[in-house]
Amino acid sequence: MSERKVEPTRTRATHLAHLALSLAAGACVVAIAYAFTRLVQAWVYPSPDPRTVTHVAHVAFYWRLAQSAWVGGLGAIGASALFARAPERAERALPALALATALAITLQGVLVP
Repeated sequence: MSERKVEPTRTRATHLAHLALSLAAGACVVAIAYAFTRLVQAWVYPSPDPRTVTHVAHVAFYWRLAQSAWVGGLGAIGASALFARAPERAERALPALALATALAITLQGVLVP
């Protein structure tokens, strides 16, 4: 007969750690997605019409923010799934994700202020 693998019971602290890790990863993905969409927008549309900059700049910002929040939500779901399968691997990946976030936002700030 095959033995069933018995998983340890999840405590409240484990659930909170799972939630915190997922939210942190989602927040990092939001920042990376925003930097990416800002760089792509600057590359595809290098010089906006000066007459429409005031109005359109705000609309473009909110659109980039909405897209980034959606992608960040997907990142949080992915991090939650990773944490459920391999918590130690997810915990090791978070510092690298934070570093990638800092690099993406810094590059976006330098290249497209």
